[in-house]
Amino acid sequence: MYKRSERARSPGPEGPGLRSFPGQRLQRNLGQVSILRKWVSVSTIGYITRDILKDQGEGVAENSDGYVQGHGEAPAPTQSPHEAAQVNDQETPGGQVVERDQVANDREQTSEADDKAAEARDDRAEERDDRAEERDDRAEERDRAIGRFDAEAGSDRAEALRDRGIAAIDRAHAAADRGAASLNRAVSARERIVSSIDGLTGALRRDSGSVQLNRDAARARRTGQPFLIGYVDVDGLKKTNDAIGHAGGDQLLRQIVDTIRIHLRSYDLVVRFGGDEFVCGLLDMSIDEANQRFSQINAELAESLQSSITVGLAELKPSESLEDLITRADEAMYKERLLR
Repeated sequence: MYKRSERARSPGPEGPGLRSFPGQRLQRNLGQVSILRKWVSVSTIGYITRDILKDQGEGVAENSDGYVQGHGEAPAPTQSPHEAAQVNDQETPGGQVVERDQVANDREQTSEADDKAAEARDDRAEERDDRAEERDDRAEERDRAIGRFDAEAGSDRAEALRDRGIAAIDRAHAAADRGAASLNRAVSARERIVSSIDGLTGALRRDSGSVQLNRDAARARRTGQPFLIGYVDVDGLKKTNDAIGHAGGDQLLRQIVDTIRIHLRSYDLVVRFGGDEFVCGLLDMSIDEANQRFSQINAELAESLQSSITVGLAELKPSESLEDLITRADEAMYKERLLR
């Protein structure tokens, strides 16, 4: 006890007595907090933002420390998920969906770990604040007991300031962890969107589209709403490819999908099932309305592109699987083609 009191009474750079001790501690802790905040804003956010900008195709440069720097010129336009998917299809035609989903899953796991780390840091900060409160209470009780400023009480107050400073640092770390988790989730969401889109046409890919078709089918069973599948086949695509090349055929596919989207509702599903075959999921739509919409689509295609599609429609039965429903719509499409 005697040594602790003597150490507390030793003079500091601000003058003799106890007042310099807590002041020094607090100043040092606040300095650590300031440094940490700079690290959070420049390093953590910088690295993750750099990844986002790279993913979006914007112009960024790195200095020797890896921080993000602007080029001093206008960044390249941000790619839409459709454009990003198309570029990625050209670069890596195989396994792109699986790879992007794995990256997204890894980011989600990292985000969860960051959130847990942030929660643990907040818990530690709370404990330190509680301990600091206890030290302050103890110091106040000592002062009241002896009726004057006590050296041991001053030491307790200094330790309380130290605990609060470290708690502030823990909270800054927790904020950094949560910021990193939030940014990782944003990147993960974008990667999942890109991985679900067919790069050529902008329709949903078959695997991700099947998930959403099953979701709508389940909703239809639950609510009793009608659910239709429209199986679409592009007429004469091979002739177009032979006449003007595959680039012209690709352009035709894109324009047909755009036309289908214009005449369907914004929430209707358009899924690319094969080279020139598409499946449309139409929740809460009657056969008559669907026939009318696809007739309008064909009329516009004939006028603008001198092209057409053949469509087969089938409505979900109470205990029917999605696969069986699509098969019936496919068969209806072939029957429709034979009638032409």
